[in-house]
Amino acid sequence: MQDAEREELESQIADLKQRLHKAEMQNLALNTLIDVAEEQGLAIRKKCGAKQ
Repeated sequence: MQDAEREELESQIADLKQRLHKAEMQNLALNTLIDVAEEQGLAIRKKCGAKQ
């Protein structure tokens, strides 16, 4: 593998790691927001086994 290809792949890996971290933090923030809203009495999440 050439140095340029290796550097490009390492750059892509770093970018993907950064995007994954951002997505994980966003997911945590949204789940926390839902938890707080449900503590206040607002049902947001669907219940398992709901009638259709």
